[in-house]
Amino acid sequence: MVDLDGTLYEYEVCHIAGMESLYEFVKPQLGLSRTEFQSCIDRSRARVKTRLGNTASSHSRLIYLEQFMIDYKLGFRPKLLLQGAQIYWSTFLSRMIIRPGVEEFLLTCRQLGIRVAVVTDLTSEIQLRKIVRLGLETYVDYFLTSEFVGSDKETMAGFELLKGLQDNLGNLFSWYIGDSEYDVPSKKWLEENN
Repeated sequence: MVDLDGTLYEYEVCHIAGMESLYEFVKPQLGLSRTEFQSCIDRSRARVKTRLGNTASSHSRLIYLEQFMIDYKLGFRPKLLLQGAQIYWSTFLSRMIIRPGVEEFLLTCRQLGIRVAVVTDLTSEIQLRKIVRLGLETYVDYFLTSEFVGSDKETMAGFELLKGLQDNLGNLFSWYIGDSEYDVPSKKWLEENN
């Protein structure tokens, strides 16, 4: 099992580029400085995460932008919301570069008959677009997003679902490769379920 964001490619570089493109798009329409925009969007993002909890939609750039528009009384602007989210993700995806060694690692797994599952947060459409953009679709046997399982990785719901799939395939050992503190609970889960 592997994480996607920050593990198979460098997330932060893509995110910064996406936010820069989003800012450049909204700047003439909203008249905010870069600092004001970042501060406002960060506060709106925090409100969304508090309200939605450990769900796929709590990662939605569209919802962050929508909350931002509400929080700062900028009116209902559906075209701006849709275009802004599209601009963010288009830029983000265009900057994605697979980390060195990832493809070789996944190819080795394939050659050894090791099944690979990607367990990741966010919505399925965006995460699938990332897998395709990185050219990894032929290396992945299972793909579980927080949208698909109903909650983020830290709840372990994706791992439980994957365990059920593995039980149908026979006794399998599992490893999980991730890059953040949100991946730490998986270590305990793996120790208890292997």
